[in-house]
Amino acid sequence: MSDAARIEVQSALDSCGLNLKLDIVALPPGHDDWGTADSLKFINDKIHSDVLVISSDLITSVSLYPVLDLFRKNDASIATLFIPPTPLLTEPQPTPGPKTKQKPGK
Repeated sequence: MSDAARIEVQSALDSCGLNLKLDIVALPPGHDDWGTADSLKFINDKIHSDVLVISSDLITSVSLYPVLDLFRKNDASIATLFIPPTPLLTEPQPTPGPKTKQKPGK
């Protein structure tokens, strides 16, 4: 995240009165477009144990503890969680993005 976003997040967390120990790292200027892998490489020296990467659009009531326990028990490098398809997932969904009209070719 950018330095401005880091300050905004820290301020919001401070106002909630939560007892969290966080180390928020700002990305270097000009690297705001890094994805998850590049960001994890950048903070590699700060990672000393397991890291849980969750998509920001994950909404679930599934307990992740069994997946994490299995991960640790098998000294795994990666773990994934799959769910059975539901009608919402199998029906065509609109694609996010800008709404533009296609212009006929001349």
